[in-house]
Amino acid sequence: MKTLTAFLFVLLFASTSFSQVVNIEARRLRTEKDGWAGEASADFFILKEVSTVYAIEGKAQIQFKKDKSLFLFLSDLGFIKADDKDFQNSGFQHIRYNYKLTDTFLRWEVFTQAQFNKVRDIKLRLLAGTGPRFKLYDTDKMRFYIGTLYMYEYEERQSEPIIERENRISSYFSYTFNIGKLLLFGTVYYQPEVTQLDDYRLVNQTDLEFKIFDEFKFVIKYRLLYDTFPPPSVPNTSYSFSNGFKLVL
Repeated sequence: MKTLTAFLFVLLFASTSFSQVVNIEARRLRTEKDGWAGEASADFFILKEVSTVYAIEGKAQIQFKKDKSLFLFLSDLGFIKADDKDFQNSGFQHIRYNYKLTDTFLRWEVFTQAQFNKVRDIKLRLLAGTGPRFKLYDTDKMRFYIGTLYMYEYEERQSEPIIERENRISSYFSYTFNIGKLLLFGTVYYQPEVTQLDDYRLVNQTDLEFKIFDEFKFVIKYRLLYDTFPPPSVPNTSYSFSNGFKLVL
């Protein structure tokens, strides 16, 4: 399946990029058969008035499923620039292995990730983690999942020669409601530092899709990130709101 997205630039730029906490739940592919599956999208935008604005976004995901094992590969790149100012300059690569421990509700996952985010002062971040994933409820109309993973984090700052090494718990709750022409799905993440619980990140990512035709949808996206100890030049709270159209071929 090839997905082409063209989002309107009706954005609140408190922060445009949320790759500091990557929402893997929104990128999982639902496949019943073994084998390969994938999606890719690319967008380019240019505007010339008083300022010149460039925007490029590319996403790719590949999934391989065999018996009780599932491999997921993700890659994203986003860039928005107005004259000499970067509003977004970020990217990541993510690899995840999922093993079905039971036929009903329990999976075990292992993942690793590399990313950068210039706007949020991240020169390089490396992650590695593992933990269980629980299926609470799964039907065509509703789905609920939770997970709690241990995560080791290595981070280099963009603005100064600082290296941070942290041990975090990454807990999440994901939900999906598919009712008639409406599709609502979202994920809430809570990521405290193991030895300092007042150092945590809280993330809410919500998408609402309204089906106009079978292949054509109107989409609303909301992102919220709260970090108790961000880099000095980065605010504690960042959010974005966007709406646009989605064409699935």
